[in-house]
Amino acid sequence: MGKIKLFLNKRKFPILILVILALVIIGFGVYGYNKVQAYNNLITTANKYMDRDDYDKASALFEQSLKYKEDSSVEKNIKLAATLKKFKEIYDDGVKLASDKKYLGAIEKFKTIDKSGLKWYSNAQKEIKECKKQYIAQNMHLANDALKNNKYDDANKYLDDILKIDSNNEDAKNLKDSIDEAMNQKQENFKSEEEAKQVPQNNAEKANVKSNSNPINDKTNEYASKMREIDNKIYEIESQREGMYSGSEENRQALQRQIDLLKQKNDLIDQMQK
Repeated sequence: MGKIKLFLNKRKFPILILVILALVIIGFGVYGYNKVQAYNNLITTANKYMDRDDYDKASALFEQSLKYKEDSSVEKNIKLAATLKKFKEIYDDGVKLASDKKYLGAIEKFKTIDKSGLKWYSNAQKEIKECKKQYIAQNMHLANDALKNNKYDDANKYLDDILKIDSNNEDAKNLKDSIDEAMNQKQENFKSEEEAKQVPQNNAEKANVKSNSNPINDKTNEYASKMREIDNKIYEIESQREGMYSGSEENRQALQRQIDLLKQKNDLIDQMQK
């Protein structure tokens, strides 16, 4: 009986050691499992905040995860969160400028976002295209308004602004060509109008000479009637031209008709003097 007790006492110590060792191993296992779970939960939540563009919260969780595990990819994500936060702020500033129709300022903002901004870079490129489109439309409208008021220099300025951001814009190029043509025509019209003003004065002087040197007869009355008819037509055309765009084809044709009538009147006076 004593031998049995001695044997059991000798066996108890190793068993106790094994039990303690098992408990320690289990404890470390549970701790390790909980640590991994906590780490994974932090990373998962941080990534969700990244997707929501909440970079401050994402960065804070990434920082916290490093307490459980050193991970170079997490450190990269912390830097990425800081970069994306910066570009998001720039993007938001650009959108605000665009909404205020300050398209050039918005374009300059968007251009500072490089490819490291990931989706903010893609979004910025889309906004740049839209801003250019709106800026061109805005300046084309201003150019056309200036043309309606014969402000050719102002119209050219708006078109030059368009060509600075889109040198191949066909609408702006074509309109500039039309303006150049209209300005040249305006100079020609001015010259023709000055010449036309001299015709009635010369005709009147010739008519006075003729009337003073010859008695009025039936033929003279006929000429006078024709001259009044021509004068009425000239006046009618002049009234019509007041509502026409000076560089238009319609105005040029009206001016030509007016000049032709003045020539007819001059020919009529020459006939009276014969």
